[in-house]
Amino acid sequence: MKTLFTLAVVCLSVGATYAQQVFTVKDFLAAQKVQSGAQVMGAGSTSKSSVESLLFDVQPTIVFQKNQKAVSGNTPAVVLSTDATSLSQLATMADRPAKVQVLEIAIDSKKDLQAAIVTQAMLDNLSNVKYIYFKSQVPCTAADIKKLIPATLTGITVLFDVQQPS
Repeated sequence: MKTLFTLAVVCLSVGATYAQQVFTVKDFLAAQKVQSGAQVMGAGSTSKSSVESLLFDVQPTIVFQKNQKAVSGNTPAVVLSTDATSLSQLATMADRPAKVQVLEIAIDSKKDLQAAIVTQAMLDNLSNVKYIYFKSQVPCTAADIKKLIPATLTGITVLFDVQQPS
């Protein structure tokens, strides 16, 4: 019953404004599945498979770490991957990757969990970002992630996943 309630809340939230809402990847994808099953997919809707593909499949990517940029793929990047220490440099990045849809931020320590703060200036350089995806190697909650995003953030879905180090 608790799971159904959680999914209902996530479903309602996904359709509304995204300001200050943070979802686990699992909950968000489950809500997308429920939402797409309840309605006919139309223009402007996001399918579960396209979000999964953006997050988990190999995509053209910009890796930005230690003020160094590496690009993979033969087409414009749709993912920008960075770590907490390099994140602040995105605001002053010389080029503005126009096709980036996912800002992926690696959190490797408790210190990173406090330092990985996303600012509006960073997002201004990434005008097409639809998802901010925090990949954490340390335990964290939606409340922890919420502290890392601007209070006025709208139109961008914030996702996180706690991964077990291998």
